[in-house]
Amino acid sequence: MANTNIAFVFPGQGSQQVGMLATEKEKFTEIAELFRLASDILDYDLAQIILEGPAETLNQTIHTQPAMLVADIALWTLWRKQKGFMPALMAGHSLGEYAALVAADAISFEGAIKLVSRRAHLMQDAIQNDAVMMAAIVGLDKKTILSICELASQQGIVEAANFNSPTQTVISGQQTAVMQAIELSKAAGARLAKPLNVSIPSHCSMMKTAATKLQTYLNGIKIEQPSVPIIHNATGKPCVDVDQIRDVLVKQLYSSVQWVDTIRYMREQGIDTVIECGPGKVLTGLNKAIDANLKLVTIKGLLQNNLDI
Repeated sequence: MANTNIAFVFPGQGSQQVGMLATEKEKFTEIAELFRLASDILDYDLAQIILEGPAETLNQTIHTQPAMLVADIALWTLWRKQKGFMPALMAGHSLGEYAALVAADAISFEGAIKLVSRRAHLMQDAIQNDAVMMAAIVGLDKKTILSICELASQQGIVEAANFNSPTQTVISGQQTAVMQAIELSKAAGARLAKPLNVSIPSHCSMMKTAATKLQTYLNGIKIEQPSVPIIHNATGKPCVDVDQIRDVLVKQLYSSVQWVDTIRYMREQGIDTVIECGPGKVLTGLNKAIDANLKLVTIKGLLQNNLDI
C-alpha cells in the first residue's frame, strides 16, 4: 500500500563514505547478503572496498557506482522490513535513479549491479586522455549559468550537469572551458565557484559515446513497469512505459540532472514529505533549498531511532 503524501529519493555519487553500513551489515543478514551478492557479480570484493577503503579506491567511479547502489538498496530493504509501506513517488539523483528502479521492482538488484558497473566503465572509457573537469557554482540562477556556459563554450565543451537547487548548479566538460566558466561565474557574483574532485565529466555531451554503448547494453536488461512512479532526471517527470525508461536512462548520461524540477513536480502531486534513502543527507540539504516547506527526513535517522513519519 502506498502512502499518498510521501516520496523517497535515492542519492548517487558524492554520498559514499568508507565504512558506510558497517553496523547494518553486521546486524542484518539481508544486508550482508546484498554485499556478498554484489561482490560475486562484480568478481571483486566490493564489501571490503566499502567497509575498509581506502577512500581513493571507493571514490573511483567504477567502484562508487555499484557501492552506492548497494548502500541505497540495503537501507531500502531495511525500510521495507521494518516499516513496510511504499511511497507515492520515487526519484534518484544521477546514479540514484537506478536504486529507485530497483526499489520500484522495475529492475532486479542483480541486473542493476551489472548495469551500473557497465555504466561506470563506459563513462570512464569515454574520456580517454581528455583533460576534463566538473565544478560547483553557488549563488547564480539557472538563466545566468546557461549564459555563462554558452560564453565559455568558445573555449571548449562546458555544460550545466546538475541543477541541484535554484542557486546551486554543477557544470561539466573540458577543463579549459570549465575554468573559464568558473572565472565568469565569479565575475557574475557567485558565492562559490570551484572545481570538484572527480575524474569524469558526467551529464554533458562528452558522455554521448558512452550513452550509445549503454543503449545497446540496456536492450539486454529486463525492465518492468515500476510499481511506484519514478521521476526521471532527464525530464523531471515519470515515464509512461518501459521503452521510455530505457530512453531516459540513455539520455541521462549526457543531459542535465533536473533535480529542481523533480522536487517541484513532487510538490505538484501532493507530496509533503521526502525521505532520503541513502547513507548521508546530501539530497536533504538540496531539497530544503528547493522547498523549505517540505518535511525532510533521512532513512537512517528513522530506522536508528525507530521513528514514525
